Amino acid sequence: SIRLVGHKRTKQNAILRELDFKVGDTLSTLKLTERLDKNKLLLLNTGIFSKVTYNIKDWKADRLKVLFELKEAGFLYPLPVFERADRNFNIWLEEHNLSLSRVNYGIALKYRNFTGRKDLLRLTTQFGYEPKYWISYDLPFFNKSQTLGFKGDVIFATAKEIGITAVDNTLNFFKKAEDDILIRRFRATFSLQYQPKYYTQHEISLSYNQNKIADSVAVVNPDYLLDGRTEQRFYVAEYRFQRDYRDFRSYAMKGNFFKVTLKKQGFGVHNDLNTLSLSGIFAQYTPLTEKWSTEVILRGRYNILRDKIPYYNSRALGYRDEYIRGYERYVIDGLDYGYGQLTLRYELFDKAINFGKEMPKSFRYFPLKIY
Repeated sequence: SIRLVGHKRTKQNAILRELDFKVGDTLSTLKLTERLDKNKLLLLNTGIFSKVTYNIKDWKADRLKVLFELKEAGFLYPLPVFERADRNFNIWLEEHNLSLSRVNYGIALKYRNFTGRKDLLRLTTQFGYEPKYWISYDLPFFNKSQTLGFKGDVIFATAKEIGITAVDNTLNFFKKAEDDILIRRFRATFSLQYQPKYYTQHEISLSYNQNKIADSVAVVNPDYLLDGRTEQRFYVAEYRFQRDYRDFRSYAMKGNFFKVTLKKQGFGVHNDLNTLSLSGIFAQYTPLTEKWSTEVILRGRYNILRDKIPYYNSRALGYRDEYIRGYERYVIDGLDYGYGQLTLRYELFDKAINFGKEMPKSFRYFPLKIY
């Protein structure tokens, strides 16, 4: 039997769903500790528990009771938004001298475990360099077998300055003296997830995208949305498959991760865009000693349909998480790319901090690691 204690908000079936064994299963006594350690990590990976411990009770010849003691993390997080709008810190420091005019600020409200089923509701109101309004909801399962889930989000954003062209791999920005809004972006997405096994997930998503630019942008770069257009509308369909064997998903130290995405943009409804791309990522995490470990990441993308793609939709490296280290100040635009990253890591600090009764109960226990 399996007994759970310490959870108040989280529903029991949502917790049992995360384990890789159930009541009635046969477990190897030689690998029992290893198996329970693994399931402890599976529960911590949900992000809704700050601490998980286990004990074995009533062990008889052919049966035993597993007891999991859980500490639920905080559920409602009102978090301040204060982030650089530039692509990375190097750009913000070297080209803009840490100017506060290039900062986004606001508030983000995260309601984790909204209904006790590991679901997440997020609301973001952001001002500054790139004002943005965003609402999203993620429900991991809704059917009896707990294999089907969904998520949806709606986002609206504007900007008064945009990267208009890239010359010699340097992104050139365009901004009007009147501080006019140069681009408005709207996106609504709905995704259906299928997770037959804990480590494997399939996802299909559909989204509607609308981008509007000022006339001056189309004059400076007619290819920004192609053919001098000031509006772009298109639908996107994506299929994603991933296998995740990492020990900790937030910062893995052991295991591997693989994801492949097939993405179709445009279906002839508005004829503003027509692309089909295949992209993928593979990551391997290997412990070398108790303190040392390595991380190897391989990424790539190939566009199958590649005729007449607007500048706005042909960005490659230097944006978001996809960049070449040591090349942060530059961008590489294009349709296809592939690269690898190797990281050597050393653990400096590993300790759980207990803030005591001065903090709310769900925020008292704070595990911290520094590498």
